[in-house]
Amino acid sequence: MSLVPSLEGGFVVLYEPVVRVRLLAYKVMMTSSLPRPGVGLLLIGAVLGYVGGQILATLLIVAVAAVQQQSHLATILSASRAPWWVTIGGFVGLWAGMLATVRWGKRFEALQWPANVWRPAGFTDLLFLAGGVVLQLVVDAGYAPFHLRSLNHPITHLFGAAHGVSFVLIAVLTVVGAPIVEECFFRGFLYRGLAALWRDKWRGQGLWVAAVASGLLFGLAHGELLQLPGLALVGIVLARVYERTQRLLPSILVHVGFNSLTVVTLLIQRSGRA
Repeated sequence: MSLVPSLEGGFVVLYEPVVRVRLLAYKVMMTSSLPRPGVGLLLIGAVLGYVGGQILATLLIVAVAAVQQQSHLATILSASRAPWWVTIGGFVGLWAGMLATVRWGKRFEALQWPANVWRPAGFTDLLFLAGGVVLQLVVDAGYAPFHLRSLNHPITHLFGAAHGVSFVLIAVLTVVGAPIVEECFFRGFLYRGLAALWRDKWRGQGLWVAAVASGLLFGLAHGELLQLPGLALVGIVLARVYERTQRLLPSILVHVGFNSLTVVTLLIQRSGRA
């Protein structure tokens, strides 16, 4: 084996670092050229995605009602126990609007997805799942002294008269689908955008302001005034979980645990009335 490199090999050795430096400079240039959204633009994007999703959900429900020849749609929607297809149509339309906003947000530097955002951390992630269950218990304990009978109305209305396969489908969407989409929207898009803006302005306090703001919007988006304080608290906790881990999977798992206990409670209530 000769220790003297050939002319071709030497050229490659000398040229490769130059190529890497140029590629790195190009990536930096492209990243820095991405626009930086303001607070107003972020909120407008979030509102448009949410409202657009609601409009799409309404159109889907109307379309399904027309196929099924349902002539009293207003009565169906206002009923305490809506049909299962109303719930699923609402999910699909709303989530489409939210995910479209998340997709749009990727054009901004602050909202580029980190490489490890979905990376699992092994069995320790199961602690976040258990944390979601504990969080649900804490919220329930906070409401317990007020003896509010209508506290379970949202979940009861969500499942409506669903049973059998339709109940299982709505349960899967509630426990798995909702956490994934809502975490992408509220933490992946809204919180990260606000945090990136306010971190530079107020440093550590800016992260807390972003967590509170996104948490309040998370609670308001559910459209339940009675549950607003509890849901806002949940949104703040989820934002802090993301901030501490810099991964979206932990906040999703906390959300899954939170929703899972709600569904299990509903199952227990239904079995008790059976």
